[in-house]
This record gives sequence, structure tokens and C-alpha cells, in this order.
Amino acid sequence: MKTFVSRLTMLFGALALAFVACEKAPVEEQKPDPQPEVELTITSGTQVVVASEGGEVVITYTLSGESGTLPEASCEAEWISDIAVAEGTITLNVAANEYEESRQAWVKIAFNSKEQGVEILQEPYVKQEPPLPTEYEYTMATAERDAKVADPEFSIVFASEDGTTRLIAHFVEAAGNWLLEGSEYSSQSDTIDLAKTMFKNESGVVKLTDAVATVSYIGTDDFPPSTRIYTFSITLTDTDGIKHIVTYTGEVTNIYQGPTGPEAFTPAKVVAVKSMIGNFFLQLYIDGARYHELDLLDETAPNDKYLSEGVYKFSDNNIGHTNSTYNIEGDQTCALEDAEITLSHTEEGVTTISGFIKSVAGHHITFEWTGVVEGFDFSKEQEVPIDPNATIVEVTAAEVNYDKAGEKQILFTAGGLQHQFNFKHSDIAAVKPIPDGTYSSDEGTMSLSYCIHDLNGAYEKMSSASVVIVNKSDNTTRFVATWVCGGETYAFDWTGAVKGYTYEDVSGQKLDFKPTYVEVSDAGVVGLYFYFYDARENELVLNYDRNKVYMPYINYDGTSIDIDTSDYTFEYADNGDGTYTYNARFVTLDGRIIEFTGALPTTVS
Repeated sequence: MKTFVSRLTMLFGALALAFVACEKAPVEEQKPDPQPEVELTITSGTQVVVASEGGEVVITYTLSGESGTLPEASCEAEWISDIAVAEGTITLNVAANEYEESRQAWVKIAFNSKEQGVEILQEPYVKQEPPLPTEYEYTMATAERDAKVADPEFSIVFASEDGTTRLIAHFVEAAGNWLLEGSEYSSQSDTIDLAKTMFKNESGVVKLTDAVATVSYIGTDDFPPSTRIYTFSITLTDTDGIKHIVTYTGEVTNIYQGPTGPEAFTPAKVVAVKSMIGNFFLQLYIDGARYHELDLLDETAPNDKYLSEGVYKFSDNNIGHTNSTYNIEGDQTCALEDAEITLSHTEEGVTTISGFIKSVAGHHITFEWTGVVEGFDFSKEQEVPIDPNATIVEVTAAEVNYDKAGEKQILFTAGGLQHQFNFKHSDIAAVKPIPDGTYSSDEGTMSLSYCIHDLNGAYEKMSSASVVIVNKSDNTTRFVATWVCGGETYAFDWTGAVKGYTYEDVSGQKLDFKPTYVEVSDAGVVGLYFYFYDARENELVLNYDRNKVYMPYINYDGTSIDIDTSDYTFEYADNGDGTYTYNARFVTLDGRIIEFTGALPTTVS
């Protein structure tokens, strides 16, 4: 019992002590932890590079905590404006830089008493060159058809008013013999011949790869049309892909206008060209140029000297159909619809020709002419006396040894001997036979040459010479020659074809000369010498100085032929790759035509 009370007393004592202890140590009030300071971080970097054109710039940032305020941004540079601050972004506008130097400025960003900077670096202004145009336009002032180009092709020459721009457009199969028809033409369809088409502007000759043309023709229905207005739109493409657009509106010179009805025609002369026995081309000339040509067939008394008297009719087929032409202004032609002419001759060889000609295009002329027809031969064989005391030489052949306008050498062969005669006369033409007549050393129409008496080359010079020449209609020539050599008189009477002569009329024919390479020699003050060679080693030589051609000739098939210096086209351009581009047209003194164009390998020395 006593023990129990002691334990209880001890328990209450402990409790009392505990109570007293709690009362002496009261619990203190706890304070909240302090918050960290909010920090600003620029996330878009401290430098912004802006193009010279300027524009809007956005600066991005983040805050390390929540904040009731936004940063402040400013810049002192006048070329930065419209600064706006939003949550997470700062935007501003940068003006365009008009200076050829870069510039910089600083955007100050302040937050919580701290300041940061972002550099704005703007690139300098770079002056831009305007892009080169890909198209050029040219308005032409004149247009003229090249009358030397035969139907059905049309070569039209355009030129600008100042002459610096020039286009030769060559249309093929243009479907009209006197008027170029309105249509679409192109080099791709082979209706424009690009090899014969030439374009030149201020920079020189332009190399073309393509050509397209739209041609519109406005004309009245009457013939000839009272209005002939053309509109050309031609697009040329060069090797750089640049387009050159050429336009022209107006008339085209030399495109045939034509008469309106029957009109009287007076030929200046009439020329007969033999085709075969009994067949002559009768050519009517005006102003020195061939104007009309008729193909006449003699069925009365066919011969190789002249056409018989009588009436020749288109309807009777003794005026040819397919070969007859009605020539207008040079080489422009159109076929016959009807024709009839009457021929009569006098004993003196004077011919009267009268009749009419109609073409399928509606042209109609009448004419009457009296005169000596060139090419008709009414003469009898000429009797030429030979000195009975002369030693007769049996000539077997003759050939031209030297040939140029005004002078010709002919070498006559007689067995093992040769006799050379030099003829000089203003009427002597290159390649053609020497005209009929008597030539002598006394009259100055011959210069004395030599006789070769054996194959070892021994020769003696002539002391006098005289030769009668008669050209015959069968393409042979008769020579009756008398000369004195070593005190002896010699003679021969020989008829034959002279090697080197061109008996037929070759006027207008094209010479088969297509050069494959060229040599050019710089002769200093006298200009350039051009040597053109073809695959057969024919050689064309010319001196070119100050846009003129001097002393041109061609060595063709072993014969030297002079070239006319008054009628030619010669243009060339250096391509820079060892070739030159040539556009050339020449006419030999006997009327043959040499034409070539294109790039040729060229050696310049």
C-alpha cells in the first residue's frame, strides 16, 4: 500500500514539472523565406545582323520568375524606331541603309536596375547593276527586195534610219513570183534560210541560231494592187539566247508592181542565144538589161545560125511553155500565158520582130522592132587569101595560154612545134572568144611573140603577124594566120574549138566554187590579201582595202578569170576560234556568179 502511494506521488510530481517546463519555453512565430530576385536573359543573342534593306527586328528574352513589370528598351540611333516591348519580345524597325558603309547601334534593355545591350549591325548598301535585257527591239525604216535572188526565193534587205542596224532575211519557197505572200516563216521549217540570213547591229554581225517571221500583206484585189503595205515581225535568236525583234511596216522596194494592161514595149536590142539546132532563146533588152525572154522552136527550116521567117505562137508550141520566161526588173520571172511573134529578114541581115506577150500574172505587152539581132548569122563563109609563097603550117590544136580582159595569148600546136600569138584589144573579154576581125602587129592589136621550132626549146621571134578570126555558130573558131619569123613567111588556116574558150553564154550561171579554207595576208598600207581555196585547189584571190575590192580573179580549172570590181558583196567577221564568217558574191567578167557564205577555217599572217 505504501509502495503504491509513493509511485503515484512520483507520477503527479513528474506531471507538475512538465507543466511548469512548458510554461517557461513558449513557441516562437516563424517568418517566411525571402524570394530570389527575378533575372532577365536575352535569348536571341547580343548581336543582330540586318540586311541593308532594313526591316523589323525581334529580340527575344525570358524572365527567371514572375514579375509585375516589363523591361524597358531604348536606342539613340535615328535609324532605329518603333521600339515596342511585350512579354518575351522586343520589336523595333530598322530603316534602309543608303550608305555604302555598314553601321551599328545599341539597343539598351533595362530591368531591375540592371542594363543589358543588343548590338544592331546593318550591312552596307550595295549598288545593284540593272540586269542585262534578254530582248532588243529594232524598228526598220526601209525594206528592199534583192533583185538578184531568183524566184521563188525572196531576200529582203531591211535597214534602220541611221543605217546602224541591217537585216538580210532570206525567205524560201515564198509561194509568190512577184509578191511575197503573208504567212509564217521560220528557220526550223526551212522557209527561212539561216545561212543566207545576216543581221548586223551596232556591235557588228550577230551569229544567229534561229529565226521566226510573221509576214502580213495588205493589198487591193486589182492587179497590180494599188496598195502594197507589208508588216514584218521577225524574231532572231543569237548564240547567247538573246532575242532580237525586228519590225517593219511599209512598202518593199523592188517587189514587182506590174503594168495594168496592154502597153507598148520598145526593146533597146534583141539577142538570140542558140540552145540547139533550130532552137533559140530570143531575149529582148531594155536599158542594157534583159527584160523578156522567149524560147522559140524553128519548125520551118531548122538551122544553127538564125530563126526562119514566119509566125511563132504559144498556142502552136513553137514558143515554148515551160522554159519561156517573162522577166521583170532583173531576174524576177513569171510564166507565159500566151505569146505570138512574127519574124522577117532582109538580105542585109536586118530583122523585124512584131507581136505580143502575156504572162499568167496578167501582164500584157505589144512590141515591134527592126534591127540586127545579136547572135543571128546571115553571112557566108569568108574567103581569106593566103600568101602563095608562105610555108603552110598544119595546126592540130589551140589553147589559151594567158587570158585577161583586153589581152589574150593563144598557143597553136603543129606537130612538134608551137606558135604563140598575143592579141590586144579593148573588146577582148576574159574566157570568151576573141571577137571576129583582123588583128595585126602593124595596127597594134597584136604584140609579136615567138615560134618554138623544136622540143628542146629553140625559138625565134616573129617580125610581123596578121590573123583573121571568125567565130562560128558550132562553137568553133577559124584562124587564118600569116607571120614572118627568121626571114621566112608562115601561114595556117585552122578551124576548131579553142581550149580555154567559153563559147556558150554563161551569164548568170553559178561557178562551182565552194571554198574549204582561207589564207589572209596583211599587206600593211595596201590592206589585206585573201586567198580562198576549194577542195579541187581552185583559188580565188582578192585585195581588200578600206571596204573596197581590188584586182580580184579566180584560177578555175587551170584558167585565170578576172572578176568585176563594180558588182560584188564581200563581208567577213572574225569568230575568234580560228574561223571567219564570210558572206561573198562576185561576178566574173564573163558574167558567171561566185557565191559562198558561212564559217571557214582561216589562217592569218
